[in-house]
Amino acid sequence: KFTHAVVTTETLADAGWHCSWCFPTISDFQFKMRAYSHADRHEVDKETFLSPQHIQQSICDGSDLYDMLPEAFTYAKFLTMLARNAEPVLSLRDLPLSLSL
Repeated sequence: KFTHAVVTTETLADAGWHCSWCFPTISDFQFKMRAYSHADRHEVDKETFLSPQHIQQSICDGSDLYDMLPEAFTYAKFLTMLARNAEPVLSLRDLPLSLSL
């Protein structure tokens, strides 16, 4: 059964892995991002996602090149990632009734 969620904490020794995003130059990353099957992800803000500065920063931070959430995560990590870009709400206006006190 295939799933995009964490289903176990067990680790397989010497299971191997591959790196489809390991390149020696920024221009190689840009080429892959343009040719990637999900190239539409950077169409909205192409200049930002394809900029050498964004690519280098993503590599150094270990963050997603497309600023997308990971496919598998813990609930706590998911909430932390969502809160990272959240703007504070200073009013209760338009708050769903289910959340009101």
